[in-house]
Amino acid sequence: MQGAGLNSRVCVWVSVLLASVAMCGCGGCGGDEGGKSWRQQIDDAPKGPPDRRCLELARIAENAHDKGAPQFAEEAANAAAKAADQVTDVVQRAKCQAAVAKALALIGHNSDAKKAASKAKEAALKIEEVGTKVRQLRAVGEAYAAAGDNGTAADVLKQAEEAAVSATETSVKVDLLREVAAGFTAMKKGDEVKRVVQEMQDIATAEPDPAVRVKAMTDVGSALCKAGNKSEAAKVLNAAVDEAAKIEKHHVGVYRLCDLAEELNKCGQGARAAQVVDAAYDRVGKIPEPDLQTDARTKVATLRKELAK
Repeated sequence: MQGAGLNSRVCVWVSVLLASVAMCGCGGCGGDEGGKSWRQQIDDAPKGPPDRRCLELARIAENAHDKGAPQFAEEAANAAAKAADQVTDVVQRAKCQAAVAKALALIGHNSDAKKAASKAKEAALKIEEVGTKVRQLRAVGEAYAAAGDNGTAADVLKQAEEAAVSATETSVKVDLLREVAAGFTAMKKGDEVKRVVQEMQDIATAEPDPAVRVKAMTDVGSALCKAGNKSEAAKVLNAAVDEAAKIEKHHVGVYRLCDLAEELNKCGQGARAAQVVDAAYDRVGKIPEPDLQTDARTKVATLRKELAK
């Protein structure tokens, strides 16, 4: 009787084990979203707007690839591609097709990834708002690079650069060129980064308004720091600190100095950043408007705490 009971329990355990293996073998296990399997995640992807469905499936594809579930990564990527083809809004279409291209490249489908990147580029070039256009073209460039086509990736970033310099405001123009520089930095295109950053510097230097000039110089320093040229970045940022003294409105000067302190700290210039924060604090008391002075004082105090960490 005891032997029969033992055999019965063993049979139950084996049945449970086989069922578990069968379910995982069919791709049910391995998910990380609230205990959901990959199959459940794919099935639960939004059925509504195709842009939401596309982006969610592309995310699932990347996660499945990273977690060692290639069959589900491929299924999710292919489903994302179908959803992306249904998106009509040019901004969302560019975003979705770029996400699909990256997901397809991740699973080794470079040919299909390039096709998706081409669709993303076509949509991005139709975007009217210059900032959105530049950022989406940068994403397209990254998609081409992921698919192994660095030549086209560089060409797309140059198209983003052309769009960036069409902006009318100096601060916007330089900020968007920083996006382009970041794209070239990710591709390890040092000469292109140097060229774009020089373009940013020329634009910043030519700006007559000191507040706008300092903001642009801050962006230049940030781009140089991200490109790994920290010594040159520090020079530009310190020059911007000197220029900040020319800003007439004290509350604007405080915020510009705080921005510079943050960038200096990111670039490994912690001691200098602290000095710049002190300079910002010295200007707080000169702000005539009580509400602006209170806001500026809070900004400086918060930044001091952050730099002290």
